[in-house]
Amino acid sequence: RKGRNNGKKKDRGKKKWMNDEENDDEDQLPLSMDPIFLPASLEPHYLIPTNIYPGEIIPLYSRQTRRRVSDDEALSIGLPPELLLEFQSYIEKTGLLRLARELTYNP
Repeated sequence: RKGRNNGKKKDRGKKKWMNDEENDDEDQLPLSMDPIFLPASLEPHYLIPTNIYPGEIIPLYSRQTRRRVSDDEALSIGLPPELLLEFQSYIEKTGLLRLARELTYNP
Protein backbone atom coordinates (compact mmCIF):
# COMPACT_ATOMS: atom_id res chain seq x y z
CA ARG A 1 0.00 0.00 0.00
CA LYS A 2 1.32 3.40 -0.95
CA GLY A 3 0.84 6.41 1.30
CA ARG A 4 -0.36 9.89 0.52
CA ASN A 5 2.75 10.71 -1.48
CA ASN A 6 1.76 8.23 -4.25
CA GLY A 7 4.95 6.21 -3.93
CA LYS A 8 7.30 9.19 -4.26
CA LYS A 9 10.13 9.46 -1.75
CA LYS A 10 10.12 12.60 0.35
CA ASP A 11 13.25 14.69 0.77
CA ARG A 12 13.54 14.76 4.55
CA GLY A 13 15.76 17.83 4.58
CA LYS A 14 19.05 16.02 3.94
CA LYS A 15 21.92 18.35 3.30
CA LYS A 16 23.13 17.99 -0.28
CA TRP A 17 26.57 16.81 0.83
CA MET A 18 25.13 13.84 2.68
CA ASN A 19 22.69 12.68 0.02
CA ASP A 20 24.18 9.30 -0.93
CA GLU A 21 21.76 8.85 -3.81
CA GLU A 22 23.48 11.62 -5.78
CA ASN A 23 26.98 10.21 -5.13
CA ASP A 24 26.32 6.46 -5.35
CA ASP A 25 28.66 5.90 -8.28
CA GLU A 26 31.78 7.16 -6.49
CA ASP A 27 30.72 8.46 -3.06
CA GLN A 28 32.79 11.55 -3.82
CA LEU A 29 32.21 15.10 -2.62
CA PRO A 30 32.48 18.12 -4.93
CA LEU A 31 35.35 20.56 -4.35
CA SER A 32 32.89 23.40 -3.75
CA MET A 33 31.88 21.87 -0.40
CA ASP A 34 35.14 22.77 1.44
CA PRO A 35 33.85 25.77 3.44
CA ILE A 36 31.53 23.60 5.53
CA PHE A 37 34.37 21.39 6.83
CA LEU A 38 37.09 21.95 9.42
CA PRO A 39 40.25 23.28 7.75
CA ALA A 40 43.11 20.87 7.03
CA SER A 41 45.19 22.61 9.73
CA LEU A 42 42.73 21.30 12.37
CA GLU A 43 41.90 17.93 10.77
CA PRO A 44 44.36 16.89 8.05
CA HIS A 45 42.93 13.45 7.22
CA TYR A 46 39.13 13.63 7.26
CA LEU A 47 36.40 16.04 6.22
CA ILE A 48 34.60 16.92 9.46
CA PRO A 49 31.50 19.13 9.08
CA THR A 50 31.46 22.39 11.02
CA ASN A 51 27.68 22.71 11.01
CA ILE A 52 26.67 19.33 12.46
CA TYR A 53 23.77 19.50 14.92
CA PRO A 54 23.48 17.55 18.20
CA GLY A 55 22.17 14.09 17.40
CA GLU A 56 23.04 14.31 13.72
CA ILE A 57 25.16 11.49 12.25
CA ILE A 58 27.22 12.10 9.11
CA PRO A 59 29.32 9.58 7.12
CA LEU A 60 33.07 10.23 7.30
CA TYR A 61 34.91 11.30 4.12
CA SER A 62 38.63 11.22 3.40
CA ARG A 63 40.15 14.66 2.82
CA GLN A 64 42.69 13.30 0.32
CA THR A 65 40.35 11.27 -1.91
CA ARG A 66 37.09 13.11 -1.08
CA ARG A 67 35.45 9.68 -0.97
CA ARG A 68 33.41 8.17 1.82
CA VAL A 69 35.45 6.04 4.20
CA SER A 70 34.64 2.44 3.30
CA ASP A 71 33.95 1.40 6.90
CA ASP A 72 30.22 1.94 7.46
CA GLU A 73 30.93 2.60 11.13
CA ALA A 74 33.16 5.63 10.43
CA LEU A 75 30.84 8.51 11.32
CA SER A 76 30.84 12.07 12.62
CA ILE A 77 28.32 12.44 15.42
CA GLY A 78 27.00 15.80 16.60
CA LEU A 79 27.12 16.19 20.38
CA PRO A 80 25.59 18.92 22.56
CA PRO A 81 28.33 21.49 23.41
CA GLU A 82 28.23 20.68 27.15
CA LEU A 83 28.64 16.95 26.56
CA LEU A 84 31.39 17.55 24.01
CA LEU A 85 33.42 19.57 26.56
CA GLU A 86 33.00 16.88 29.22
CA PHE A 87 33.91 14.13 26.79
CA GLN A 88 37.00 15.98 25.54
CA SER A 89 38.16 16.59 29.11
CA TYR A 90 37.67 12.92 30.00
CA ILE A 91 39.54 11.52 27.00
CA GLU A 92 42.44 13.92 27.53
CA LYS A 93 42.75 13.09 31.25
CA THR A 94 42.61 9.33 30.70
CA GLY A 95 45.02 9.28 27.74
CA LEU A 96 42.39 7.99 25.32
CA LEU A 97 42.89 10.97 23.00
CA ARG A 98 46.64 10.31 22.74
CA LEU A 99 46.02 6.61 22.13
CA ALA A 100 43.34 7.26 19.48
CA ARG A 101 45.60 9.68 17.62
CA GLU A 102 48.50 7.24 17.77
CA LEU A 103 46.38 4.34 16.47
CA THR A 104 44.75 6.48 13.78
CA TYR A 105 47.72 8.38 12.40
CA ASN A 106 50.73 6.16 13.25
CA PRO A 107 49.73 2.60 12.33
